[in-house]
Amino acid sequence: MKKLLPYVVSSAKTAPAPLYLIHFVTSRCNARCPHCFIFAENDPRFDKRELSLDEITTMTKSIGKQIYNVNITGGEIFIRQDVPQICEAYLKNTGVQVIQLFTNGFFEDRVVDCMDYLSRTYPDRNFVMVTSIDDLHEAHNDYRKLKDGFNKALRTYERVRDLGRANVDLDIGLTVSHANEDRLDQVYDFLIKERGYRTISCTLVRGDPLDPTTKEVDLTNYRRFTDKIDNGIRTGELDCFKGFPGADLLNAKSILMRQLIEKTVSDGFQSYCYAGRLIGVLYSNGDVYPCELLNKPIGNLRDYGFSLPALWASDKAKETRDWIWETNCHCTHECFMTVNILFNPKFYPKLLWQYSKIKLRVA
Repeated sequence: MKKLLPYVVSSAKTAPAPLYLIHFVTSRCNARCPHCFIFAENDPRFDKRELSLDEITTMTKSIGKQIYNVNITGGEIFIRQDVPQICEAYLKNTGVQVIQLFTNGFFEDRVVDCMDYLSRTYPDRNFVMVTSIDDLHEAHNDYRKLKDGFNKALRTYERVRDLGRANVDLDIGLTVSHANEDRLDQVYDFLIKERGYRTISCTLVRGDPLDPTTKEVDLTNYRRFTDKIDNGIRTGELDCFKGFPGADLLNAKSILMRQLIEKTVSDGFQSYCYAGRLIGVLYSNGDVYPCELLNKPIGNLRDYGFSLPALWASDKAKETRDWIWETNCHCTHECFMTVNILFNPKFYPKLLWQYSKIKLRVA
């Protein structure tokens, strides 16, 4: 958390490179989730020209110590067998403190070996493994088109949990969609009350999903589920981010974030967005965007000698940042909401209020 403080108190609106980077290391996937957007036809972000490990390493060497958090996502990231080496490039060449890895848990041994190696080799860094579960048993398998995907996800989660590493946090990442909104309570109760899991989070389906009907979510169902998660955090039933310095502050942020997402859907703009300033997206083909939901690319790393700071400082990047700020661009993307809350002082009173309720165990 200490590294974040200079940015929190700074009046600067733009960092020389992203503080928070979402890196799609592949657009390949063994699942076909209806809420996913990586299968969009003719979308240039999802072509097959994946950055090689050498290219990713060159890019990380350009960043310096700027970066704090990297999300390694896809596609199913463990289709690539060099995920540990990709993470290691960030760990060796940048100041990254947190790496979050997103997986459907299908490739059990690869996931466990990766988390074991990273957590053992870099005990001073934090790692988060987010395992995607959207429903229960065969409903989950049918939804994701993965044979035995549900049991594999559970086994992967539990095998990493059983490593017992203090610098590894686990999360169940559930996407709330029209397909599962009537069964959210059952999923929570099974995972938390029956299986004894201590973490769960949710995202609201967004963007241009493979099946557009997945976005037809009743906000009442979303609110009921998020209330259940938030009450679980405040009462101690859930211990999300337990391995992180400032865990309760991050949990307070998550509670406030879910409230803002609901308000964004119902009422519109809630906050200026730091997309393209403190947070950005790197796609597997080298394209850099300020946000997943915009069709405004900043550029491709290959055109900037794989220097992310050079691309980040380009005229196109400045033009895109200005457009986001001046148009009140907004969405419900949880990663961007996180940055917008942590770096906007207007949210600090509400953030501290939620923090105090967690500390006092007030539901």
